[in-house]
Amino acid sequence: VFSIRDAAANNLKRLAEEFGPEWAMHHIIPQASLINLDNT
Repeated sequence: VFSIRDAAANNLKRLAEEFGPEWAMHHIIPQASLINLDNT
């Protein structure tokens, strides 16, 4: 499980680097927040 989460985090980092911080704030952060809420 750790390696899958680690790979996902690295992929998100690369996407944010490729598309920029504004794109990441608009597309990645809201989805990550929803996932975090589901796990509480």
